[in-house]
Amino acid sequence: MFIFSTIVIMLAVGYAFWREGLITAIGNFVLLMISFAMVGCFMDPVASFLGGYFNGHLVSGFEDATAMAGIFALSYTLLRLAANQISPTMLDLPLLAHQAGALALGFLVGFLVSGFLWCLMQTLPWTTNFWGFRPRSETGPISGFAAFRPDRVWLATMAFLSKGSLSNGNPFDPSGSFEIRYERYRRFEKEGGSPKVFEEGDLDFNQSNKP
Repeated sequence: MFIFSTIVIMLAVGYAFWREGLITAIGNFVLLMISFAMVGCFMDPVASFLGGYFNGHLVSGFEDATAMAGIFALSYTLLRLAANQISPTMLDLPLLAHQAGALALGFLVGFLVSGFLWCLMQTLPWTTNFWGFRPRSETGPISGFAAFRPDRVWLATMAFLSKGSLSNGNPFDPSGSFEIRYERYRRFEKEGGSPKVFEEGDLDFNQSNKP
């Protein structure tokens, strides 16, 4: 399911970009990366804010996913509306170059979008191996092909972007523990179970510790 959904998203985004052409595809790519950067910079404070309202209610545990989806949707929508007011002149390139470049960029964007969606789903309170997902604790150290899974590439991209000009002083996932942290304290092994509760002496994911 993990690989299948990634391929489907890549094909869908690639086709959409192919129809729009290279210039529009480049613009959408830039808007998407800025929106992702906004998620990386503001997910944690927004999720903490929402947690104060979600705790003790049916939506408890959904604050991180809500923050990720909300920040991305709002950022991309506002940026797209602003971009629509600009009408760049189409570069005089061969049709094949326009379509091939747009298709390649679409595949890249689709890969990143897939990574974003899989990371969002990892924050939800459900089973560890949802839809056949295999967390890092089951696959061992990240190396080889595993290092190019879309969710891990997206996490690495966010860590890089959140340290740039859009940084708010709190880098995204500074300990590199996103995948393990949510697996341990948000998801559970079997249906009807419950996630683990942090106790003194347990894994501590702060800026000075790396899993």
